[in-house]
Amino acid sequence: MTDGTRYYEHLVAEVISKIYANAPELADRYGEQGIMKCREDNLHHMKHLHTASALRNPNLFIDYAVWLNGILVIHGMQTRHLTDNFRYISESLYLLEDLDEPTLDFYRYCLIAAIAQLEPGIE
Repeated sequence: MTDGTRYYEHLVAEVISKIYANAPELADRYGEQGIMKCREDNLHHMKHLHTASALRNPNLFIDYAVWLNGILVIHGMQTRHLTDNFRYISESLYLLEDLDEPTLDFYRYCLIAAIAQLEPGIE
C-alpha cells in the first residue's frame, strides 16, 4: 500500500465527478482551476486518511478536517462542501480494491467521525 498520488487517482476522479455533478455551481464559480485544486485537496484527504490509518489514530484525520474546514470557510466555501466531499470519498472507497477490509473500515470511520465533528447533530 502506498500513500502516493497515483494510487488514489481513480478514486479522486470519481469523487470530483460526484462533487461537480451535485454542485455544478462550483464549476461556474471556480472554473478549471477549481477542479485542479479539488483534485489536489482530495489527494491530501487520502494521504491524511492513510497516515491516520497507519498510526491507528482517527484524531489525526478529524483534526485535519476541522483545520481545513476553517480555511475553506474563510475562502467562501461552506462546511457542507467538505462534508459532502467526505461522503463521496466514503462511497468511492470500493475503488481501492487492494486495501483490506479493516483499513477500509478505518477510513470510513474517520470520514464519518469528521463529518459528525463538522456537522454536529446531523450525522
